[in-house]
Amino acid sequence: MKKGWEMKRFEELCRFIRGPFGGSLKKNCFVESGYAVYEQQHAIYNQFENIRYFIDDAKFDEMKRFELLSGDLIMSCSGTMGKVAIVPEKIQRGIINQALLKLTPTNFLKVEYLSLWMISNSFQESLAKYTVGAAIKNVASVKILKKIKIPIPPLAEQEEIVEVLDKAFAAIDQAKANLEQNIANAKELFQSKLQSFDYTESSMGNLVNIKTGKLNSNAAVEDGEFRFFTCSREVFQIDHYAFDCEAILLAGNNASGDFNVKHYKGKFNAYQRTYVISISDEDKLDYRYLYHQLTKGLIELTSRSVGSKTKFLRIGM
Repeated sequence: MKKGWEMKRFEELCRFIRGPFGGSLKKNCFVESGYAVYEQQHAIYNQFENIRYFIDDAKFDEMKRFELLSGDLIMSCSGTMGKVAIVPEKIQRGIINQALLKLTPTNFLKVEYLSLWMISNSFQESLAKYTVGAAIKNVASVKILKKIKIPIPPLAEQEEIVEVLDKAFAAIDQAKANLEQNIANAKELFQSKLQSFDYTESSMGNLVNIKTGKLNSNAAVEDGEFRFFTCSREVFQIDHYAFDCEAILLAGNNASGDFNVKHYKGKFNAYQRTYVISISDEDKLDYRYLYHQLTKGLIELTSRSVGSKTKFLRIGM
């Protein structure tokens, strides 16, 4: 931290409003149109246009303290935690639901600086320390969050930090766009090359063995010796292995239907919803070829996934 910067508790910098208790917003409260009810998805995906639920005038008046205003910041507080978004101007008037926290900064704190600090490792690590719950993680009480300390530069330096980081993130976004285009070009080339050869088609089940891991997704440990594959795109570590082979790892479930494919050779372990695919006869099928075919087929797999809240790929598919 730069010399001269103050450290202030969260409660000195923001007004906190945690969303209403779930019982206050039951399904029978919702109407076809009216005031918007903002959910976790709006913080997670930083968008405020896709509204699924609405309440009428009477319910809005009852819950007006939860109204979302331009310049506020929202944070997801259950399951996918710690995702933040700044509320833009001219949003549809509405309130937050029980899975969101609304933060209204004071005049000596720029909301853009606060947003950047809240996605930093420093804040995310502090947040993880106060997380509760086994299956579905939830942020601890607002009372605890208020005690987290934030470094506060002068306003001019806050603006400078925001400007520098905005440029850096713009460069990263451009690099990602270039990478995605390169991947699309590679897939197109792969398909065109495939069409230039004679080949036969076969169900994957005739060519591979498919197993799943046995562990819960929270079995990962820091600094584990072996790789641990879950349905996340991120690869974790674990201190014991169940597989010692070459395999294709396919995510078997995902809340947003964001399935992914990985290729690995060696000792590893896997989550119970992760498919571990090994080739029966390597004279007939190559691992990298299978990896690219599955990657190319993710759009079809996603369209065939089942489930309302969490999307699943069944082994029969």
